[in-house]
Amino acid sequence: MFILELRRNKYDLAIDASDGSHFSLNGSILTRFSGARYRLGYARENSASFLNVIIPAPPPDTPIASALRDVLKPMMPGLREYPTVFYLNDEDRMFANDWLHERDISEYDSFFVFHPGGKGKKRWGAENFATLINRIAGVTGARIVVAGAEEERETIEIMKSRTRIGFDVLESVTVSQMAAIIERCDLFVSGDTGPMHVAVALGRPVAAIFLTSNHLIYGPRTKNSRIVNGVDGKVAVDDVVNAIWDLLSIEPDSGT
Repeated sequence: MFILELRRNKYDLAIDASDGSHFSLNGSILTRFSGARYRLGYARENSASFLNVIIPAPPPDTPIASALRDVLKPMMPGLREYPTVFYLNDEDRMFANDWLHERDISEYDSFFVFHPGGKGKKRWGAENFATLINRIAGVTGARIVVAGAEEERETIEIMKSRTRIGFDVLESVTVSQMAAIIERCDLFVSGDTGPMHVAVALGRPVAAIFLTSNHLIYGPRTKNSRIVNGVDGKVAVDDVVNAIWDLLSIEPDSGT
């Protein structure tokens, strides 16, 4: 059993690194039953039942990366904030070279990656993504790659039927292989997804569509990222187009 294996290791310290603004039952239980001498985490509902080293909860809307860093401050008061980085190996980059070469996308070609996934209400929808591709592809002349897993297959098929241009589909790959493709792209567009955070960690220009989740906590904070925040769970295509033009330094009247 997993908890028994944790206890066998006789840890000195266990940290509940779950969201600082919400109580996590799973995180709390694992921390409590780890058997660690010290159990560290934020002050939240019922925290005292699971932790014996409790620190003040972060202020509202604290970015999640900062909240996770700050939980370590009792032990490392001088801890600095570092940018998120995604490391790739030569094998993954070789995969990207081969995949792009097979689709006749050279190192001199501009291409954008779209990821239409997301959990539940985080999904922007096939129709919106298809409209977005139609709006920007002709203006920029960039090739389009749509990335997705099995969960996005139906969405991608709808997008194919709604777009005026063809696009390449990146599927059945590892996270690192997907990242190696993203590393080469000129723009990444998606909702609040894991691949969006990968693209940010790779330093790519990112247009992030936030429909329901708190963009102040979970959104990208890099200079070459733009967040399009939803109103009542909706984001207009026009707003995403304008964010992309801003990222690419294209005047809005050049094709919108």
